[in-house]
Amino acid sequence: MAYLQPLHQRCTFNTERLLIKSLNSQLFNEDSKRLYTRKVLALLTPTVTNSLPSEWQNITSYEEANNWWQQRIKESCFLSIQLKSNNEVIGFVFLYDDETKKRQLDLHIGYLLGESYWAKGYGSELIKGLVNLSSG
Repeated sequence: MAYLQPLHQRCTFNTERLLIKSLNSQLFNEDSKRLYTRKVLALLTPTVTNSLPSEWQNITSYEEANNWWQQRIKESCFLSIQLKSNNEVIGFVFLYDDETKKRQLDLHIGYLLGESYWAKGYGSELIKGLVNLSSG
């Protein structure tokens, strides 16, 4: 049986305008952890989280945001969505792999984008990139 890299290593990819990469690969010191905690606080506005699970809503403190991203890393392959043009983090991808099925990947996908990045085609571009990644 061929060895497969962990999901978070296999799911780093680029699209025309986006860089999608594992958060694990970007959290290498306290400064980077603080940066992502602040990004979570900025992106998880009430409008963005309105239809998301209740524990993803009302994140208003640094501690809550820090706990939120740490929990996402534990439960999923947690990826950042960044603009190629300036490396700005505009959202996150969550991949949940069901490894109970042998020889078949059962992947559940979720993503969120900051409000100011809605209606610009980023979500469609992200999903197309994921589809191309899985079929290539």
